[in-house]
Amino acid sequence: LRVRRPLVLLQSEGKRMPMTWGLSRPVILLPEEATAWPEERLRAVLLHELSHVQRCDCLTQVLAYVARALHWFNPLIWLACRRLRDESEQACDDTVLGRGIDAVEYASHLVAVARHVITADRGWASAPAIANASTLERRVAAMLHSSRNREPLTSTARVLTAAAVLAVIVPLAAATLTGRVGAGTG
Repeated sequence: LRVRRPLVLLQSEGKRMPMTWGLSRPVILLPEEATAWPEERLRAVLLHELSHVQRCDCLTQVLAYVARALHWFNPLIWLACRRLRDESEQACDDTVLGRGIDAVEYASHLVAVARHVITADRGWASAPAIANASTLERRVAAMLHSSRNREPLTSTARVLTAAAVLAVIVPLAAATLTGRVGAGTG
Protein backbone atom coordinates (compact mmCIF):
# COMPACT_ATOMS: atom_id res chain seq x y z
CA LEU A 1 0.00 0.00 0.00
CA ARG A 2 1.20 3.49 -0.78
CA VAL A 3 0.76 6.21 1.77
CA ARG A 4 1.82 9.64 0.57
CA ARG A 5 2.15 11.19 4.01
CA PRO A 6 4.74 10.75 6.76
CA LEU A 7 3.72 7.85 8.97
CA VAL A 8 4.59 7.16 12.60
CA LEU A 9 4.62 3.63 14.02
CA LEU A 10 4.37 3.43 17.82
CA GLN A 11 4.10 0.68 20.37
CA SER A 12 2.22 1.02 23.66
CA GLU A 13 2.01 -0.87 26.90
CA GLY A 14 -1.35 0.62 27.80
CA LYS A 15 -3.40 -0.08 24.68
CA ARG A 16 -4.10 -3.66 23.70
CA MET A 17 -5.62 -3.12 20.28
CA PRO A 18 -3.97 -1.94 17.05
CA MET A 19 -5.29 1.43 15.97
CA THR A 20 -4.70 4.34 13.63
CA TRP A 21 -5.34 8.06 13.97
CA GLY A 22 -4.22 11.35 12.49
CA LEU A 23 -4.55 13.05 9.14
CA SER A 24 -1.43 14.93 8.08
CA ARG A 25 0.92 12.67 10.02
CA PRO A 26 -0.93 9.38 10.65
CA VAL A 27 0.04 7.22 13.60
CA ILE A 28 -0.30 3.46 13.84
CA LEU A 29 -0.23 2.17 17.40
CA LEU A 30 0.53 -1.48 18.05
CA PRO A 31 0.28 -3.24 21.39
CA GLU A 32 3.43 -4.25 23.22
CA GLU A 33 2.84 -7.95 22.48
CA ALA A 34 3.03 -7.27 18.72
CA THR A 35 6.79 -7.96 18.94
CA ALA A 36 5.91 -11.58 19.73
CA TRP A 37 3.32 -11.96 16.97
CA PRO A 38 4.03 -14.25 14.04
CA GLU A 39 5.25 -12.36 10.99
CA GLU A 40 2.01 -13.15 9.11
CA ARG A 41 -0.13 -11.59 11.87
CA LEU A 42 2.02 -8.48 12.01
CA ARG A 43 1.84 -8.13 8.22
CA ALA A 44 -1.96 -8.54 8.23
CA VAL A 45 -2.43 -6.02 11.05
CA LEU A 46 -0.13 -3.47 9.41
CA LEU A 47 -1.86 -3.89 6.04
CA HIS A 48 -5.22 -3.37 7.73
CA GLU A 49 -4.09 -0.25 9.59
CA LEU A 50 -2.31 1.16 6.52
CA SER A 51 -5.54 0.70 4.61
CA HIS A 52 -7.28 2.93 7.18
CA VAL A 53 -4.57 5.55 6.59
CA GLN A 54 -4.81 5.31 2.81
CA ARG A 55 -8.61 5.61 2.91
CA CYS A 56 -8.49 8.63 5.30
CA ASP A 57 -10.86 6.79 7.62
CA CYS A 58 -9.81 8.98 10.54
CA LEU A 59 -11.27 12.05 8.80
CA THR A 60 -14.42 10.19 7.80
CA GLN A 61 -14.97 8.97 11.36
CA VAL A 62 -14.38 12.43 12.85
CA LEU A 63 -16.92 13.93 10.44
CA ALA A 64 -19.38 11.19 11.35
CA TYR A 65 -18.88 11.87 15.07
CA VAL A 66 -19.45 15.60 14.50
CA ALA A 67 -22.66 14.83 12.60
CA ARG A 68 -23.74 12.52 15.43
CA ALA A 69 -22.96 15.18 18.03
CA LEU A 70 -25.04 17.73 16.12
CA HIS A 71 -27.93 15.31 15.58
CA TRP A 72 -27.59 13.23 18.76
CA PHE A 73 -31.38 12.97 19.00
CA ASN A 74 -31.73 11.21 15.64
CA PRO A 75 -31.45 7.42 15.90
CA LEU A 76 -30.74 7.16 12.17
CA ILE A 77 -27.48 9.10 12.54
CA TRP A 78 -26.39 6.68 15.26
CA LEU A 79 -27.13 3.75 12.93
CA ALA A 80 -25.36 5.47 10.05
CA CYS A 81 -22.23 6.10 12.15
CA ARG A 82 -22.16 2.48 13.26
CA ARG A 83 -22.63 1.28 9.69
CA LEU A 84 -19.87 3.62 8.49
CA ARG A 85 -17.44 2.17 11.04
CA ASP A 86 -18.42 -1.40 10.13
CA GLU A 87 -18.04 -0.70 6.40
CA SER A 88 -14.65 0.92 7.03
CA GLU A 89 -13.44 -2.21 8.82
CA GLN A 90 -14.85 -4.41 6.05
CA ALA A 91 -13.10 -2.38 3.34
CA CYS A 92 -9.79 -2.68 5.18
CA ASP A 93 -10.32 -6.42 5.65
CA ASP A 94 -10.98 -6.70 1.91
CA THR A 95 -7.74 -4.83 1.20
CA VAL A 96 -5.79 -7.28 3.36
CA LEU A 97 -7.36 -10.25 1.61
CA GLY A 98 -6.70 -8.62 -1.76
CA ARG A 99 -3.00 -8.49 -0.89
CA GLY A 100 -2.79 -12.28 -0.87
CA ILE A 101 -3.32 -13.16 2.77
CA ASP A 102 -5.39 -16.32 3.11
CA ALA A 103 -8.90 -15.68 4.45
CA VAL A 104 -8.77 -18.47 7.05
CA GLU A 105 -5.35 -17.31 8.23
CA TYR A 106 -6.48 -13.68 8.44
CA ALA A 107 -9.65 -14.64 10.32
CA SER A 108 -7.60 -16.63 12.84
CA HIS A 109 -5.29 -13.63 13.37
CA LEU A 110 -8.29 -11.36 13.89
CA VAL A 111 -9.80 -13.75 16.43
CA ALA A 112 -6.46 -14.04 18.26
CA VAL A 113 -6.11 -10.26 18.51
CA ALA A 114 -9.75 -9.94 19.64
CA ARG A 115 -9.24 -12.66 22.25
CA HIS A 116 -6.30 -10.77 23.66
CA VAL A 117 -8.26 -7.49 23.70
CA ILE A 118 -11.13 -9.15 25.54
CA THR A 119 -8.95 -10.80 28.18
CA ALA A 120 -6.35 -8.04 28.62
CA ASP A 121 -8.22 -4.81 29.23
CA ARG A 122 -12.00 -4.78 29.39
CA GLY A 123 -12.10 -1.13 30.46
CA TRP A 124 -10.86 0.40 27.24
CA ALA A 125 -13.65 2.10 25.30
CA SER A 126 -12.68 1.17 21.71
CA ALA A 127 -12.25 -2.52 22.40
CA PRO A 128 -15.81 -3.36 21.24
CA ALA A 129 -14.85 -2.29 17.70
CA ILE A 130 -12.93 -5.53 17.39
CA ALA A 131 -14.06 -7.58 20.36
CA ASN A 132 -17.84 -7.22 20.01
CA ALA A 133 -19.07 -10.72 19.27
CA SER A 134 -21.57 -9.77 16.56
CA THR A 135 -19.10 -7.43 14.82
CA LEU A 136 -16.34 -10.02 14.97
CA GLU A 137 -18.68 -12.73 13.73
CA ARG A 138 -19.80 -10.58 10.76
CA ARG A 139 -16.22 -9.72 9.85
CA VAL A 140 -15.05 -13.34 10.00
CA ALA A 141 -18.08 -14.56 8.03
CA ALA A 142 -17.43 -11.91 5.36
CA MET A 143 -13.76 -12.92 5.15
CA LEU A 144 -14.66 -16.56 4.62
CA HIS A 145 -17.35 -15.80 2.00
CA SER A 146 -15.28 -16.62 -1.08
CA SER A 147 -17.68 -15.27 -3.73
CA ARG A 148 -17.81 -11.79 -2.19
CA ASN A 149 -16.66 -8.92 -4.41
CA ARG A 150 -13.62 -7.41 -2.69
CA GLU A 151 -12.68 -4.90 -5.37
CA PRO A 152 -12.48 -1.27 -4.27
CA LEU A 153 -14.79 1.30 -5.83
CA THR A 154 -13.68 2.69 -9.14
CA SER A 155 -13.08 6.42 -9.51
CA THR A 156 -16.33 6.72 -11.46
CA ALA A 157 -18.28 4.93 -8.73
CA ARG A 158 -16.75 7.22 -6.10
CA VAL A 159 -17.74 10.35 -8.04
CA LEU A 160 -21.26 9.04 -8.62
CA THR A 161 -21.62 8.13 -4.94
CA ALA A 162 -20.42 11.59 -3.85
CA ALA A 163 -22.83 13.22 -6.32
CA ALA A 164 -25.72 11.10 -5.03
CA VAL A 165 -24.90 12.01 -1.42
CA LEU A 166 -24.75 15.69 -2.31
CA ALA A 167 -28.00 15.41 -4.25
CA VAL A 168 -29.67 14.21 -1.05
CA ILE A 169 -27.85 16.36 1.51
CA VAL A 170 -28.08 19.77 -0.20
CA PRO A 171 -31.91 19.79 -0.57
CA LEU A 172 -32.29 18.47 3.00
CA ALA A 173 -30.01 21.21 4.34
CA ALA A 174 -31.88 23.83 2.32
CA ALA A 175 -35.24 22.55 3.57
CA THR A 176 -33.98 22.59 7.16
CA LEU A 177 -32.70 26.15 6.80
CA THR A 178 -35.90 27.27 5.10
CA GLY A 179 -37.97 25.70 7.88
CA ARG A 180 -35.90 27.44 10.55
CA VAL A 181 -36.02 30.82 8.82
CA GLY A 182 -39.77 30.50 8.21
CA ALA A 183 -40.39 29.49 11.83
CA GLY A 184 -38.40 32.48 13.08
CA THR A 185 -40.33 35.10 11.07
CA GLY A 186 -43.83 34.23 12.23
